[in-house]
Amino acid sequence: MYSTRQRSHMLLILLVTLLSGAPSAHAIGGYLRWSFNSSNAYFPYNAPFAPAILRGNAPGAERVVTLNVNNEQWEVTALDIVSGQPVWNALFPGNAVDTYPSGVTTGTEFNHFKENPQNLAMIQMGPTIVALDGDTGAVSWQWQVPDNVTVTGMSSWGDTIALLAQGEPIQSPYFPTPTTPTVLYAIDAASGNTRWVQNATTILPQTQAEAATYAVECFVAGEDSLFYSRANKLAAVNKDGSVAWKTSVSLEGSVGTGQGANITHLIYIPRKDDADKPVSPRILANANNWSFQRFVLLSLNDTNSSAPATPLWRSRIPETAMENLFYTQPVVDPWTNRGMFYYWSNRTDWSTGSDIPSWKVMLVGRDLSNGLEMWTQTAIPVGLPSVFEGRVMVVTADGLVAMQGASGSTIWQIPGVPPTEYSYNVAPTFGNETGMLVASRCLGPAAPNLCMYSAFQPEGAAVRLSGPSMVSIAVALLAGVLCLAF
Repeated sequence: MYSTRQRSHMLLILLVTLLSGAPSAHAIGGYLRWSFNSSNAYFPYNAPFAPAILRGNAPGAERVVTLNVNNEQWEVTALDIVSGQPVWNALFPGNAVDTYPSGVTTGTEFNHFKENPQNLAMIQMGPTIVALDGDTGAVSWQWQVPDNVTVTGMSSWGDTIALLAQGEPIQSPYFPTPTTPTVLYAIDAASGNTRWVQNATTILPQTQAEAATYAVECFVAGEDSLFYSRANKLAAVNKDGSVAWKTSVSLEGSVGTGQGANITHLIYIPRKDDADKPVSPRILANANNWSFQRFVLLSLNDTNSSAPATPLWRSRIPETAMENLFYTQPVVDPWTNRGMFYYWSNRTDWSTGSDIPSWKVMLVGRDLSNGLEMWTQTAIPVGLPSVFEGRVMVVTADGLVAMQGASGSTIWQIPGVPPTEYSYNVAPTFGNETGMLVASRCLGPAAPNLCMYSAFQPEGAAVRLSGPSMVSIAVALLAGVLCLAF
């Protein structure tokens, strides 16, 4: 990651260049920096995560990793983040039509501020999870998935890889509704050996009534603990597999799909070491049922690991409106001011005074410190939003848009109609300090190839501005410098 001084230095150079009027190889705009064209590049097409970004252990070692087909075999390719040139390739044996793989993951997709200290790119090929070294592409280890178990979640947890696995549905002897046993695995990230296995019903025991009602299950890894939820219950698991604490989270509704609220997403937010007021680690829990959306921010006790999380605030929209999370997974940017989080909303409003409610889909930005809605932008979503250093990047029906996280105002954009049959979840990065880069499936007829778009003008390209005026850009950059400097 980059220091405050490094980010401030980058912004100051750009600010001085803009205000001086001198020609610059880094003018603000929306540009295609490079594209990777290969058979079935960036597979699977509707992956629920962004392109995999490996930060690397050495300076200048950032990579974007994609899955593609080479001579009818699956191949993982690592591309240089700046040039798009292949750095390494890992070819998997067997015919591609005989195996349906998962997408490539680093275990950090939804939390770009999370570290991946082992520098691993992981993929499940049939019944085997394969971990590739991020610098060379060599196989670091393989882990055999047990029979009748499907891995539904994978998260980097320091020196551990945590897996959430669900088994085949079984019939309850007391109730006709099938239940799904869930298992947590802790895998040593260096060797691939299994450290421990925990049955989820041991972590959060169920009553017969709870077992008869299908409930959503989630998990997320922090620095020290793994957090697992079922319905409205939440537990913390230590590195040795023991349960640190468990609690029930008040969601202002009964439990059970279709009637009450389930915790549907957990997002871990690390400790924020502000000089004036340090902030303890937190968890943002999203919960919804058929009509109402709820967010709960929980504070973790970083001096007493056995103390349950405590709620800081609960937020929901007015009773006159109904809201469901469109697509999935809110995203959090905790580092700007008091922090923000963002999500696509499918909202129906009955407060219009008419028998016919208003209905629209919008991108919503909320204040992380209190849950209040700060801004909305009406658009047609094509992918999930992603955040990086106070910016929100998202693909809509009109193209790729980069926005100010605090206000929702557009900074720059790439126009283009994305084919809706493909996934357009993006991954932003500073790209070894060359500027803001955004990896995405290519817009327009170039899909399904992988593209790297840039907020900065590539060397030798004509100057082109899009979005705000140069003065507005300068003011925004100056504000960013001041925020980062203090």
